[in-house]
Amino acid sequence: MRRCGNILCTMDWVKSVSDTTRDPSLADMLRDRLLDRKNQTIMTFLHRSGGMQATEISGQALLEAAEQQARIWRKSFGPGRYVLALAMPHGLGFVTAVLAGLLEGIIVSAMPPAKAGDPRLPHIVRDCGARAVITQTKSAAGLLRSLTDNDVVQCPIYNADGTLLAASDVPSLDVSVAPSTVLLQYTSGSTHMPKGVEMSGANIIANAALVAQTWGLGRDTVVVNWMPHYHDMGLMGCLLYPILFGGSSVQLSPFDVIRKPLTWLQAVQDFKGTITGGPAFIYAECLKRIAPEDCAALDLSSLKQAFCGAEPVPADLLPAFQDRFEAYGLPKGASFACYGMAENALFVAGAQPDHDAPHDNTLAPCRLTPQTRHCIGIMSDDGQLCRDGVEGEIWVHGPSCTGGYLNAPQETADRFVTKDAKTWLRTGDLGVIEGDDLFVTGRLKDMLIVHGRNVAATEVEWLAASMDGRLNKLAAAAFAPDPSVPSDAALLIEVTEKARDFDGADTVRRAITRAVRGAFGVQLKDIRFLPRGTLEKTSSGKVRRRICARTYQQGEMHAGLGPKSTPETP
Repeated sequence: MRRCGNILCTMDWVKSVSDTTRDPSLADMLRDRLLDRKNQTIMTFLHRSGGMQATEISGQALLEAAEQQARIWRKSFGPGRYVLALAMPHGLGFVTAVLAGLLEGIIVSAMPPAKAGDPRLPHIVRDCGARAVITQTKSAAGLLRSLTDNDVVQCPIYNADGTLLAASDVPSLDVSVAPSTVLLQYTSGSTHMPKGVEMSGANIIANAALVAQTWGLGRDTVVVNWMPHYHDMGLMGCLLYPILFGGSSVQLSPFDVIRKPLTWLQAVQDFKGTITGGPAFIYAECLKRIAPEDCAALDLSSLKQAFCGAEPVPADLLPAFQDRFEAYGLPKGASFACYGMAENALFVAGAQPDHDAPHDNTLAPCRLTPQTRHCIGIMSDDGQLCRDGVEGEIWVHGPSCTGGYLNAPQETADRFVTKDAKTWLRTGDLGVIEGDDLFVTGRLKDMLIVHGRNVAATEVEWLAASMDGRLNKLAAAAFAPDPSVPSDAALLIEVTEKARDFDGADTVRRAITRAVRGAFGVQLKDIRFLPRGTLEKTSSGKVRRRICARTYQQGEMHAGLGPKSTPETP
């Protein structure tokens, strides 16, 4: 692979992926990149131990640790291809385990932390036919509770060192994984149970090349990451991709950053981070919880890019972040919105705008480049390409596009369709292209229908939140409780601070009802102001609207703060 100045020549990557006569070999590429930095720090792990402590590891040391982990697994589980589910906390152990699987040809699937009563973790273990769940001793107790059904452990649990922590007599499912699959990335489950996306080495290489090419990343790039390693933004974009494009990364605990958002920006300063990012909620938390006196000495001048994705991005959020932190060295235009999904390995579109183009949309635009524009189509209901300015479903194609879902042939056939000799992914997202901008307007499944017109749930939620500064536009769910009357909706919205009451609830409720009815024709039959943390969310902060709606319909949702909602007569 030749180098083009500072950036790995990404066109070679794309060419190798499209060449069906040879295997681009993700394992070989990872090994080469680790050895390129064998005597240099390739990852730094920050952790709290009295104060913030840093552990650095070189490319050589990380490669040796991964190869040692692979030997332990082969000794414990034997030869061949099989799936191991990783239920490990943030840190070097997790990174080593992922690389061990990719280097050795063992398929790994990263899982979220075990939570009591959460059905997603046992679902993933059964769905992927995991031969074992790999964890660390300190996490074993909670994991055991999650994977025990009627006193029967559903899958063997092993420590990373090969020690059996809990045996199981339940045989794993005989799952047929595609020969090209090297990793299973489960979706966040915002609308239903998580699905296992089958990723090939070619998909990962192509997407890493697209990211490097679009954002100009290379050996001098320093990624500062706080996102969970089991989420595709953390695992792909901030752990594997920096290795592939020859850079380095700094890894923080998500818990440390959510507890104290300033920790994230201080890490950018301390390690001269050049790129970082996260979902919209973390930018909102920085604006709300970082006081000027807390960051008087903060220096963000090393940061070239701050991406924001994983959920819809309000149009006013990133400009507000820029305005606040430019005073601390954040370069003008550094923050921008991006769009992606696990079914396309990670990244679809998003780049720094070359100018501040005015628009009247409530959503932040994802800037398109010629490369990303080529891979996107906005399609009508009958599968025809929409002209610019017309909303339709976002379809995506290209070498990053994965092979489909594990154990879900019908859903794979529905979502991955052939048109004009190309395989397209139907994303399920609505969007519109205006000039060089892609606006992702909402999920098809989250639409409210008024007189035959689609109204995005986020539009209703954000307008409602604007009626009172105590309401959180990023923690709300608007939906139709009765599908037979889609223009009648309920709104659940969290308050921004911990509260036992909500003063003036009736006045705010009336203001929201009138504004939403006037703007969209949607009649809100019930509005509930909820304590912070009530609504079910995914690991990236997206509200699980369908779960919230189901909880509401079953009469199990919090009654709300303040007086009970009284519908206003139109």
